[in-house]
Amino acid sequence: MGRTGRGRGSYQRGFQSSQGQDQAQGRGGYHSAKRLRTGSSDIENDDPEVLLDVFVGILNDQKIMDNFVASLCDIPHLKSKLVEHLLPSLDAQIADILTPLRKKCDTLTKSEAKCEELEWKNDDLEQYTRRQSIRIAGIPENFFESTDDEVLKFSNDVLNSQLEPGEIDRSHRVGPPRSNDSNQKPREIIVRFVSYKSRQKLLKCQKTMHEFNKSIGTNYLMYEDLTRKRSELAYNARWLKNNNFIKETWTFDGKVFIKMPDDRIFLCTRPSDFPTAFQQHLPINNKPSKPDDNKTGKRPSSYAKAVKTNKQSSESPSVPIPSQTSQSTILEETSVKSSSASNEPTLESGDT
Repeated sequence: MGRTGRGRGSYQRGFQSSQGQDQAQGRGGYHSAKRLRTGSSDIENDDPEVLLDVFVGILNDQKIMDNFVASLCDIPHLKSKLVEHLLPSLDAQIADILTPLRKKCDTLTKSEAKCEELEWKNDDLEQYTRRQSIRIAGIPENFFESTDDEVLKFSNDVLNSQLEPGEIDRSHRVGPPRSNDSNQKPREIIVRFVSYKSRQKLLKCQKTMHEFNKSIGTNYLMYEDLTRKRSELAYNARWLKNNNFIKETWTFDGKVFIKMPDDRIFLCTRPSDFPTAFQQHLPINNKPSKPDDNKTGKRPSSYAKAVKTNKQSSESPSVPIPSQTSQSTILEETSVKSSSASNEPTLESGDT
C-alpha cells in the first residue's frame, strides 16, 4: 500500500508538477504584465532595478517574445501597405507644392532677365551722359594745380591742338589724393567739354600724342570715359587682341568694335555680341572670385587688376588661353558662322 501510495502520490505530484509549469508560465506572464503596470511610476523615476526586473520578465514571457518576433517579420508587409496608402496623398501634396514653386521660379527667371536688360539700358544712358568726357593719364600731378590749365597745356604742347579755356566745362583728378612719393603714378584727369566737337578735336590727335611719346619717352594716354560695364567689354576685346584672336579693337562713342583677321567688324555693346566661338574664353565669362581681404589687403580698384590678382593667387590662370591650333579652329568656326555678316559697314580705326 505504501509503495502504491507513494507511487500514486508521486504520480499526482508529477502531474501537478507538469501543470505547475504551465501555471508558472502563466503566473510569469501575469507578474510581468503586473510589473509593467505597477512599476510604471518606478520606470518613470528611472529605477534601474525595476527596469531590469521588467526587462527580464518580458524576455521570460514566451508569448510576448513570439508576438514581438511575428511583428518584426510582418514589418515589410506593413511597410508596403503604408507606402501604398500614403504615396498617392504624398504625390498630391508634392504636386500642390511644386506647381506654384515652378511658377515662381519661372517668374524669377524672367524678372532676372528683365533686370539685367534694364541694367544694360541704364548703362547705355549713363554712357550717353559721358559722350562729352575723356580721360587723360600721364600728366604730372602737383599739389597746387589747376587741372584746367594742365589740360590746356597738354593740348597745346603735346597734341598741337589749340584748345580754348571756354571749351572746358570742368575737370578734376580721379581718386583720392596721393602721397608725396614721387614713384607713384599721377592720377588720371577726367575732362568734360562744353561740346561734343571739342572732345572729338582732342581724340583725333591721338596719333600726334603717340609720336610725342616715342620722341620724348613720355607715357601720355587719352581715351573715352567708359562706364564700368563698357570698360569690361573693352578689356575683353583687348584680351582677344593680345592673344591673337582678333586683328584690332577700338572704342567709338562708348561702343566697342573688334576687327577679325579677315577684316570683318563686330559691334559689341553686350557680352553676347562677341562671336560665339569666343564666349567660353572671354574673361567676362570667367570672372575671378573676390580676393581675400586678409591676403590682398584691399579690394582691387579695377576689373583688370582683379583678373591680374586672381591669376597671381591661383596655380592656374583664371582665363584659359587656348593653344595656337585651337585658336585657328575658333577663327575658322567664326568665319563660317559669320559669313552672312559680310554686308556690315566697315569702320576704320582712324575714326576714333
